[in-house]
Parts: sequence; structure tokens; C-alpha cells
Amino acid sequence: MLMRFAFLCLCLCFAVPAHAEDYATLTWPDLLHTLVRFNALNLETDDRLLDDYAMITDCDLYRYYYKDDFKWNRLRALIRRSSAKDSANYPVRYHYDHKFQLDRYDFETKIYRFSPRTQIHNIGDIIIFTFAGPACDNLSPEYMPSSFKAKFNKPLTIPGLELDPKTTEALLHYMDAAGNDEHYVYARFNLAIVYIEPLRKTPPGAGDTPYYQSHNDPGALVIDTRIDSVQFFKDPDMTQLVYIFTPPS
Repeated sequence: MLMRFAFLCLCLCFAVPAHAEDYATLTWPDLLHTLVRFNALNLETDDRLLDDYAMITDCDLYRYYYKDDFKWNRLRALIRRSSAKDSANYPVRYHYDHKFQLDRYDFETKIYRFSPRTQIHNIGDIIIFTFAGPACDNLSPEYMPSSFKAKFNKPLTIPGLELDPKTTEALLHYMDAAGNDEHYVYARFNLAIVYIEPLRKTPPGAGDTPYYQSHNDPGALVIDTRIDSVQFFKDPDMTQLVYIFTPPS
């Protein structure tokens, strides 16, 4: 067990962080890493925050050593140092995937429009990640946010896919042949994090939420985000690109 403790400590000190330049897949550990990078999550002042953070980002470490007060207290210091050292490499860009239903092709504007129930009109924010269930060994953190909302720097409107009639007809035939009778296309939002308001400790007697942001949205932690592009694919595996929307600058 002592050897395992030493090995895990070594892994913490020399762990390879996620690549910040790529659009990362949304995961709870990486989102918490991003909070650390933007100084929105202060691991230095509250051991309860750090313990929850470790529960999510280093479950094996938490599982084996949390019950040992002395070993865990030493590991807290290592986790703090490791997070501070690696924070510059934590992700700042993510992709969020969703599907949208197409309606009718507009021959005048050459736009394959979205259906009314999945239209993208003046959208200012979206929930990009929510975790439900235990985080580690049937334990759930008390202080960490588990739902994240991307707030866009500009409201997003995309009436549909700007495609010529020939491309649209080929897409329609492809969807019908694939059994996609509802005519869904699969969108990937490429998002860049701009700012995250720091979590503040709730004053005693002021509410049930241990930490909060000033917008006081109890449902999700808000992340200020820029949309770099939205890619639309005709297959759910997102290998066949049909249209790219780039927001105007």
C-alpha cells in the first residue's frame, strides 16, 4: 500500500494534462479543470471543495486514501500543487453535440430550414453538461457544480442549412436511405471559453447552496462562451460534414 501511495503521488506530479488547443469532449473532470484555469474554483482555501474536486477528477486516489486522515492531508497538498502547475494546459475549448430536425427546403433563399420545434432563433444560452448520479463509489459531491450552462457572447440564430438544390436533394436521399425518416442532422457547436465568474462562498443563513455566482442561477454554473463555429453532419457519427455555420464577427 505504501508503494501505491508513492506511485499515485508521482502520477499527480507528472500527469499529462489535456490539450488546451483542441475542442475537448465535455466531461465533468475537464470542466472542473477549466474552472481552476479561470480561477473560478479556489482549491486553496476550502478543503471541502478540494475533496469534492478530487472525488471527481481522481476517483482512484479518493477511493483508497480519503479515509486515512494523514495520507489524505498530504495528498491534498500534492493535488493543489499539481493543479496549479498544470492549470495553463487545462481545456479552454469544448464541443457540444446536438441534433436538429429539418423541415422544408426554401427554393427562393436556398436554405433547408429547421423544423419549428428545433429552430435555432435568438438563443442566448444552452445547458452543455449535466451529471446525474454518484461521482465515485456511490458518493456524490456536496460542493461541486454538476450542471453547466454556456452563455453566448451574442445570441445565436441559424435559420437552416444554406445548400444548393442539388446538394439538398442528395442529402434528402441519403437520409431516406439511412432510415432517418425524421430528417435529423447532427450539429457540433465548437465553443471557446471567454470567462467564468468565480464561485463565492454563501454567507451563513443566506441559502442552501454552499457556493454561488452573482447571477444566482440555482440550476447551473454559467460559463461565458464564444461560438467559433457550428458544424452540421448528416450521420450521427459525425463523419460526413454537410454545412458549417460561422457566426459573424
